[in-house]
Amino acid sequence: MIKLFIKYFIYDGKQKTIKSSFILPLITIIIGSYVMFLSFAIMDGFSYEISKVSNIIEKENSITVNKKEFLLNKKNYNDLVSFLLVNNYIYNILEERYLFIKNNFSNGVAKVYGISNINKAEINPYLLYNTSDMLNSENFCYFGINKSVDLDLDINDSLNLVSILDFNNFYSYPNKKLEVTNIIKTNLSRYDNSIFINYDSTLFKNNILSTINLNKRLSKNDFNYITNNYQFGVKILENNHAFDDLFFAINFEKLFYALFGLIIVSISSIMMIGFNISSIIRNIYSIGIVQSIGFSKKQIMLAYLFNSLFVTFLGILISLLTYEITLYMDNNYDL
Repeated sequence: MIKLFIKYFIYDGKQKTIKSSFILPLITIIIGSYVMFLSFAIMDGFSYEISKVSNIIEKENSITVNKKEFLLNKKNYNDLVSFLLVNNYIYNILEERYLFIKNNFSNGVAKVYGISNINKAEINPYLLYNTSDMLNSENFCYFGINKSVDLDLDINDSLNLVSILDFNNFYSYPNKKLEVTNIIKTNLSRYDNSIFINYDSTLFKNNILSTINLNKRLSKNDFNYITNNYQFGVKILENNHAFDDLFFAINFEKLFYALFGLIIVSISSIMMIGFNISSIIRNIYSIGIVQSIGFSKKQIMLAYLFNSLFVTFLGILISLLTYEITLYMDNNYDL
């Protein structure tokens, strides 16, 4: 039976080659499936890496506070922070703003992240230098690699961060003298073009927005307490992310590649139908002989169906093996 199947559907004995009705649909299924598998792996890899890197600074569970709204509604920002601390919710507090940079050799502007308990952030894997012993001083900062190149600053260099928007008079600007302790490389321009420091109330005192990153999701009672008592100026983000737009784009691209792969597989299905029809017409006398020796029409129909399923599963299996080989080459040889 297997020999008959191979002779009839796969191997052309006269030409001594594999039949085009078998090999062409098989190749298109392999290509279509491989495109889908690989594109999903690449897009999922992007999502995973971006989530892993961004979570060192910005968490999915967070509370954005508009401190200006708090003042207008006579609410105390520190009361909210105390409530979250008592209930063990706070991972860290994050504020960001643009500040001027001054040192002996260059001046510039950069986005500065003020982070409470910056050492608590899982930032070590993205630091270029092993300089943990330098963190004894509070006057340290981390430079994004792009910003360090832009301003020609390296570790151990000193600089001043200056805010000219918070002055009391024309001769008094809030400033902080810092030392570049390490360089951060995340491959995300959002962070590689920024500076990271311990939160400083002087430099950030007139900041409007503050982000409180949570280490766990709010309970229902605590969620209701916050929304009822601080309904103005508070935005609770439970499943949102700083890179939501990018994740949406990645998912959209996954959908596009999936449709592209399905179109290729659909083409192979149409090819298979055409080859089957031509095979039936071309082998109508052979089919008659097969019927005469006892095969029913249903059995012959099932043979064609089995051939289609066999080609499909073989194509998917080969594409999976090719996909696994690609992943192995990428993991071991940076393909």
